[in-house]
Amino acid sequence: MRIIDEKGKLFGFINIIDLSVLLVFVLLLGAVGYKVMDNKLEAAPAETKEVLVGVKCRLKSEAAAKALKSGDNRLISGNKFVDDATIEDVTFDTAEYGIPTADGRYVITKHPLAKDIYVTFKMKANADTTILKVGTQEVSIGKQFIVKTQTTEVIGEVDSIQFK
Repeated sequence: MRIIDEKGKLFGFINIIDLSVLLVFVLLLGAVGYKVMDNKLEAAPAETKEVLVGVKCRLKSEAAAKALKSGDNRLISGNKFVDDATIEDVTFDTAEYGIPTADGRYVITKHPLAKDIYVTFKMKANADTTILKVGTQEVSIGKQFIVKTQTTEVIGEVDSIQFK
């Protein structure tokens, strides 16, 4: 028995062109089914940890320092509140800054108006992630961070990160 007979049928059963069309149809159907099912399959939820982040905002106004409140003061990224990111503690102190003297020295002194604000906020982060983020901002020590709430926005630098 020949594989393809004189009528072009495979094993005398189905036309080779019909078989190729059928195979393409089955493959397309399988690919569509895979995409649909792949979107419905959910990965196991990642373990989240609580993280405390300290930000030092130098040389800011006293009004900005008083406007930042702990508790339910949620952080904002872009124009949306960030889920699970709230200010836990805010302290401020008279800011220190350096000024040159007439004899060429550099002296550290207290600023008459500005304050240094220390903000600690709590966030939840994926334990397996390589980069900590609050909204679209990366959080790492030494990196600039914008502390933005509904009423206040100050720029600072991350100076501590503690995993709980």
